Amino acid sequence: MTSSPPLQFAPGQFYRTRDGRKAIVYAVYPESDSTKYPIHGAVWNSGGVPSASIWQSDGRCYSLDHPSDLIAPWTDPIEFDVTVAPPWAEHVSWSHSGYWEMTSDLYYNGNNSIAIPPNWSPKNADKSKTYRIDRSSGKLVAL
Repeated sequence: MTSSPPLQFAPGQFYRTRDGRKAIVYAVYPESDSTKYPIHGAVWNSGGVPSASIWQSDGRCYSLDHPSDLIAPWTDPIEFDVTVAPPWAEHVSWSHSGYWEMTSDLYYNGNNSIAIPPNWSPKNADKSKTYRIDRSSGKLVAL
């Protein structure tokens, strides 16, 4: 099993915490014996307010796993109102014709398909991916 390369932290970049919150790094200071926490930044709380935080050079708050550990680059969530999808729609993808569409079949075997008007199209979505409509969470999930 191969391990992922360690994250490279940079000022002005956003990261995801272990518990899924958004964090920003303000500064990364040179590591030294006197600097146990060289990464300085902030983590957004559930009310949308950033709170100052510091991390070790590997993105950890402490030596054990902690909810505020930095674990991955931040990706903005896809904005899409799944309630506009007809009951038969199961997937959303970028069509070869250049627009977002909903389909009933992942492989589009001639089954139901409908174009999504631009105002209702997914925002922040990757056009190279297909998404499953997850009605229970109200989100699009990349396949």
